[in-house]
Amino acid sequence: MPASNSSYDLDTILPGVTEAYAALRSPSRSGLQTSTGSFYNHTLFGRDASMAAKFVSDFDHDIVVETIIALAELQGSQYNSRTQEQPGRIHHEFRDFRTWKSTFFERIPFIVLNQKWDIRDRRLLSYFSLDTTSSYIRLVHKHATRIDRAILDRSTTNHHGHTQTIEQSIVAAAEWIMDKVNDRGLVGEWRRNPWSLPFQTFQDSLYARRDRSLVNYTDFTTYVEVQALAADALYDMAHLLPRHEKAQIWRETALRMHQSMIHEFSNEDGFLASAIDSRGVVDVANVSAGWTLNTSLWDEMSIADRSHHIGAIVERLFSSGFLTNVGLRTRSRMVPDPVKHSVDYHGSETVWPMFSFMVVEGLRRHRLYELAQQLENRIINGLNATGGFPEFHIVRRNGSLILPAKSRFSPTLQVHMKPEQNIAFSVVPGVVMARRSIELGGKLAQLPWQAELEKRVLEKIKHIDRADPSSAIDAVGPVVHLHLRRWSAGLRTIYYFWKEKRRIDKNS
Repeated sequence: MPASNSSYDLDTILPGVTEAYAALRSPSRSGLQTSTGSFYNHTLFGRDASMAAKFVSDFDHDIVVETIIALAELQGSQYNSRTQEQPGRIHHEFRDFRTWKSTFFERIPFIVLNQKWDIRDRRLLSYFSLDTTSSYIRLVHKHATRIDRAILDRSTTNHHGHTQTIEQSIVAAAEWIMDKVNDRGLVGEWRRNPWSLPFQTFQDSLYARRDRSLVNYTDFTTYVEVQALAADALYDMAHLLPRHEKAQIWRETALRMHQSMIHEFSNEDGFLASAIDSRGVVDVANVSAGWTLNTSLWDEMSIADRSHHIGAIVERLFSSGFLTNVGLRTRSRMVPDPVKHSVDYHGSETVWPMFSFMVVEGLRRHRLYELAQQLENRIINGLNATGGFPEFHIVRRNGSLILPAKSRFSPTLQVHMKPEQNIAFSVVPGVVMARRSIELGGKLAQLPWQAELEKRVLEKIKHIDRADPSSAIDAVGPVVHLHLRRWSAGLRTIYYFWKEKRRIDKNS
């Protein structure tokens, strides 16, 4: 990692972060691996890769270029109903089974889905995501406008032997987004493969309503972060290629999509819902509303509208429903879990460092620096308290942080997934926050509404300092060690999906 900060300095903030970051570098020079843990080692997820590269783009240009090239080489250029490949679409998952280090148990799902997912030559290449294409465009835009515009002239050859420049690649990506926008200005699609991931976005485990009913994933579904990122990507395209024949329509579509997001997803308070399906708005508050903050189109709104909606998002996320000592919950703890007696992968008792960090970046964009710092302190303390850069933390509704017990004879907790260790989704935020803690960059003056909002929220929350790494465990509140088990939670989840799928089919 290019060092304007020494490894020693970064490790004084977050011990082990430089070694963890270096270990993620792909031996095939395709950017950062998803993790060096047990399940995602030697894989390249389009979402993780593009987001990680965008966050390190100010100081690790080599990783950014490698990532852009790798994503362009895996970009879709044909139609495949089983993988959901489409021209212009950026992939979801690439996994080479010859290099992936796993147990036989971990390979079973891929053996079962071999034909359903069109796994060939011991390689999986799927396109089961709606957000990766937008993130790719945003990554290229940031690098081309801030670092080196010559990246647009770089030629790549994709997995079908099709050669094009990066500029042609992002144009194809933009056209893929345009094709997914419906008459209401919402972006989404119907699943073309019934065996593909039900929910094709960041939180790809499950979405449910307050009454515990599953969101109708068999019909057109749109997600607030997909909407925001797609609008931002088209806006970036118009900015990056202002003379392109499609520039004006990209900009107009982006503005319409942002307006649709505000109109369709907002409640009366101004907070944004997480998703819309055939039944309408999903009524469960989700951290994803905060991810919309780190996009450009808020600047096109009036100050009054910005204050209303951004204020609603920030105040809700810094309420007791979301805020913990280690970051933000994925779903509000004020709603019941759809699958009882287990911890949902993207639920009210999981706190993802990356999900919280995405909110941090939005807060900084809107000059809410002290709130961003409060959240950064919590994320860093959480990572130092747990060690190993886990994918997510488990925080019970009473605020207790759960750490995996070393003994199998310890009391157990049923979980949908165990946290992957040494994952880029946690290492990269750690690197960025550690550098930021040392560099202490300048701050833009706040507008009156921003100052008032920040003051109001700061008065309501518990203030937490960044602890010395050796005492971080004391800063995260009560800690309970439990043995994490998946079997029972897995069976409950399968039954829940089976039952809900029957209900959805009956009502269709």
